This record gives sequence, structure tokens and C-alpha cells, in this order.
Amino acid sequence: MTRRITDRSSWGILARLRGTVVALVLLAACIPSIGPSLRPIEPVEPTDLQWARVLPQMIAAADGVTVSTIVRLEPDWTYDSHCGIIAAILHRCDSPATYKLTLANGLQLWTWTQGDFGLHVGEQAVFVWTYQYVTRRFECEERGGMTSQACLSDRLATVTDDLNVLPAEDFARVAAMKLAR
Repeated sequence: MTRRITDRSSWGILARLRGTVVALVLLAACIPSIGPSLRPIEPVEPTDLQWARVLPQMIAAADGVTVSTIVRLEPDWTYDSHCGIIAAILHRCDSPATYKLTLANGLQLWTWTQGDFGLHVGEQAVFVWTYQYVTRRFECEERGGMTSQACLSDRLATVTDDLNVLPAEDFARVAAMKLAR
């Protein structure tokens, strides 16, 4: 005698399987977001004190200044630390999240954030960037080597401060500071 799916004896297994799937879906819905919250925030105009004291030195030390629009914004785990599901649920991921920005002029910039993240696709701004050597932490931790000999680094164009992203209307002022150095 062959059993069919319509036999009453198989209904119990299907009901338990369905209940397990529903429980897993509900549990997954309760897990908090692992990364920072992405909320569009326009660049803030620097204060007079920042224009007078901080920005001239920052712009003079910059490797480049460009005004452009963000056309793509994507996470880049190459430079992040590992963070497991349980650590994320317990809010024990203290490593900043890496994002790669692609600008309309073709320039790619990297940035890091731990909290709210205001950059967004379509944002036009003045980007003041510097080159930095950044360790490929994900790959390095995967191999288990945290020495300078075992970990590779890449030279990346980075924006690392809120003052590295300025309103697009400030480009003439920023360009004048860059030329004056």
C-alpha cells in the first residue's frame, strides 16, 4: 500500500514543518538591521569658525576637490570586520561600515560610518578627499592573520569627515582655498 500526501498520517509532519517556517520568519523579522540607517541628509553649511580655522588646512592637505553627484552608493565589505548574526543582534558590532561612492564624473570614493548615514544617490556636493591606505580587514580576518605582513592594504580616495562633503554652492569658495595653498 502506497501512502499519498493526502493521507492523514502525513498531515502532522507538514503542519509542524509549516509552523517551524512561520516561527523562523517571525524571528528573522525581529532581528535589527546590521548596518547604519541610511537617511538622506543634505550637506550642512560650515560655521564661520570652521571656514576660518578648520577648512583652509583640511582643503590644503586634500589630494583632490571635486563637485559632482553621487550616482551609486554601495556597501563594500572588503574593508569591514566580520560581524556575525548573534553579535549583530546583541549590538556588539563596533566596526564602522564601509561604503563606496561612485560619482557622476567617474571618481570612486570610500567612506565609513557607524551611525546614521546621510549621503544618498542623487546628492550633489563638493567632495574634499584624501588618499589613505586601508587594510582589507574582511579578507585578513578570514585568513586569521592580523599582522602587517599578512594583511594587504589598498590606496583609496576617502572622505572621512562631515566637512569633506560640502554643499555644491560652496565650490567656488573651496576652489579658491585650494588654489591659495
